[in-house]
Amino acid sequence: MATCQKCQQKWSWQEIMKKSFTLKMKMTCSHCGHHQYMSAKARKRSINFSMALQLIWLIPLFLGVPSYFIIGAACIAIIISIALTPSMLELSSEEEPLW
Repeated sequence: MATCQKCQQKWSWQEIMKKSFTLKMKMTCSHCGHHQYMSAKARKRSINFSMALQLIWLIPLFLGVPSYFIIGAACIAIIISIALTPSMLELSSEEEPLW
């Protein structure tokens, strides 16, 4: 779970889900009000994970797999990504460059 780097409070699942789906890079800790940023390591992990999820439905599409399988795999991938989002999020006090 994500932990604030200033006050060391763990964020709840609802907080993580709410704040991770915003377009802003800056997230505010609800406990201390300090600004937190998604770490570069967590952003890279998130990008790699989303690319892997794309392959779950792209590869069967090119292999001629029935569409009901592709739709089912996509639904499962969405559920897995929502379930794993809190464990993939790491916070830092400063905005880190991606590269």
